[in-house]
Amino acid sequence: MAVPSSGPLGLRSNLGLEVFGNETGSDISLHALALDAGFSTPDEMSEFYGYTSEVTVSLNGGQSRTGSPGSSGFGSMYFDVSAPSGRGFTNTDAGNASINSGLPSAFTYNFSRTGTSTGRYYVTTPDGNYPNDSYALQSSNFTVSTPSTPLYTLTVSFSGTFTGTGSSTVFQGTTAGVGRNRTSSFATLYNSSANGSGSGVTVNGYGSSQVNQGVGASRSMNGNFSTNVGTSAPSSDQWARVPTGQVNSPPWGSGGSQNAQAFIRCYYPSTSLVDGRVSACCQFNFSTGVQQNYGLWIRPDTNSSFYQHFTPGSGTYSVSVKSNHPLGSTLGSASSPWFGSDIRIKTDISYL
Repeated sequence: MAVPSSGPLGLRSNLGLEVFGNETGSDISLHALALDAGFSTPDEMSEFYGYTSEVTVSLNGGQSRTGSPGSSGFGSMYFDVSAPSGRGFTNTDAGNASINSGLPSAFTYNFSRTGTSTGRYYVTTPDGNYPNDSYALQSSNFTVSTPSTPLYTLTVSFSGTFTGTGSSTVFQGTTAGVGRNRTSSFATLYNSSANGSGSGVTVNGYGSSQVNQGVGASRSMNGNFSTNVGTSAPSSDQWARVPTGQVNSPPWGSGGSQNAQAFIRCYYPSTSLVDGRVSACCQFNFSTGVQQNYGLWIRPDTNSSFYQHFTPGSGTYSVSVKSNHPLGSTLGSASSPWFGSDIRIKTDISYL
């Protein structure tokens, strides 16, 4: 508690308690109190009116902290800075930022980025404790070194299938990229073609047999740069291509038993049209009402499969090649009779 600002003062109860933290027993000296409090001779008790042994540290007249000299909990105070116009702080820049003068020796600092072009100086004491004296710090009194790196912007104007303008801002010497794209969950998208103008610009189109199609432009930046990119791609999403299906059905062999069996094959007219999302299987439909799919779904143009179904009874069965494509679910079919109740393993089978 501070010494009163007026009225009678007690050498022990007021001055000793505030300066030394106790009443110092029977041995107390006004001169020792004045020396500790920083007063000059001649020694007078009136000098102590309003005196407090706590220290106060403020920064820019706003942030303020008060505590006992050397006590813990001071922490840190901060002020923000911005890089010069058109520049920003890299991680290396942040590590090199410094306060060249104006900061009392009782304090230290560190700097960290708060954004590409902004940073924050943290002011603290070496041990994080309160200093021995009060300070009114002003960041305007510091000579602040804020090394920074130029920021450059790549601006791309798109025309053709993809239109609009995009930009990317990066540090000097790094690569900026700007792109346009579209996606489809059900259709095959074919390659975009692209062309760009301007030194050092790389332009690529992408999207063959994918659900993502687009174009991108990139450039290593050592100055602001603008370019135009023309693009060409299908005007709308394209359905995945429907493959061709083929069924070869029995009867094969002879005797008292005849089993439901079939060869199937799926293929595309051209391998350039193969779509990995399309697959097919063999489906049996019996006159008894039984319908079953056999075997794993296969990729067109990659597999020919033989399927055989054993079932007692007689009648006619049909075989279909089924695709998961919504525009070509049945690719081919054939019918054949079957009879008998015993099972025979056919040996006269050859693949397509």
